[in-house]
Amino acid sequence: MREKKSIKNKINENIEIEEDDKTINKEEETKNIKSSKKGNRSTKGKTEKIEDDITTNKQHDTVEVNRKRKNNEINESDDNLKSAKKSKINIGIDEEENVDIPRIIFTGIDDHYVNIVKDLGGIVEESWENCTHLVTDKIRRTVKFLCVLATGKKIVSLNWVKASKKAGKFLDPNKYILKDPASEKKWKFTMKSSLKTAHDNRDNPLFKGLTFYMTPNTKPPFDEMETIINAAGGTLIKDLPEEVDNDIVILSCPDDSSVCKSLVKQGYDNIHSNEFILSGILKQSVDYKSYKMKFENTTKSHSTSGGRKRKR
Repeated sequence: MREKKSIKNKINENIEIEEDDKTINKEEETKNIKSSKKGNRSTKGKTEKIEDDITTNKQHDTVEVNRKRKNNEINESDDNLKSAKKSKINIGIDEEENVDIPRIIFTGIDDHYVNIVKDLGGIVEESWENCTHLVTDKIRRTVKFLCVLATGKKIVSLNWVKASKKAGKFLDPNKYILKDPASEKKWKFTMKSSLKTAHDNRDNPLFKGLTFYMTPNTKPPFDEMETIINAAGGTLIKDLPEEVDNDIVILSCPDDSSVCKSLVKQGYDNIHSNEFILSGILKQSVDYKSYKMKFENTTKSHSTSGGRKRKR
């Protein structure tokens, strides 16, 4: 009986031991799970921290890059501004024209001076429309010269190019306006005064609102005369209207006297030599008296008397 109890007690003890072991194992598993979770949390926290650090670093780097870019842009802007100021100082152009680089055409000048302009950084143009300055040695009644004068652009002497070469930069062109006493006396005008008048009246050119017609042998040829007249604001037509219009200024020459007589019979009487254009541009005046051509059997004059002078 005692043996049975003893055996029973041992069995119970073993059961309790097993249960205790299970309990201990469960507790250890629970601890391990908690430890694992805690570890995961810790790892996750570290990962998040690392990611935050990376993000912060990226943002910092981005800010630094943006700052560098901005600084570079500011530096480039400063450099460009300094370069522009330096260019303006070196070139010495009239500020009113707001031109940084002179665009120059020549008339009656050899290539030696062309090369000097290029060496100084100027631009040599072929067309008067694109130029800012015309360089010549004397007054020449060429298409270029007359068009440049009519539009109030600068006409300077060779001394400007020579002095600029010596200085190593373009000097103020206003100090080198062309002077040609002999030609100015011959054509009865003052170069400096005419240039100023044309410049001051750029919005109201000399022949603005005037229409011209030229007889066949009048010089210069039609295309050249048209260019000159257009530059001065006028219009040159190829054919006269059917009805007589004495507001039209007819340009002619002695070789076309027969044509002019025919026009006079039709009623036209506003007939002038080509000096109406050529000398008119030089003097910057519209003169209906000085260059008027007269023919026999003329009808009563309907032309405008006197001249239209411009303010100087």
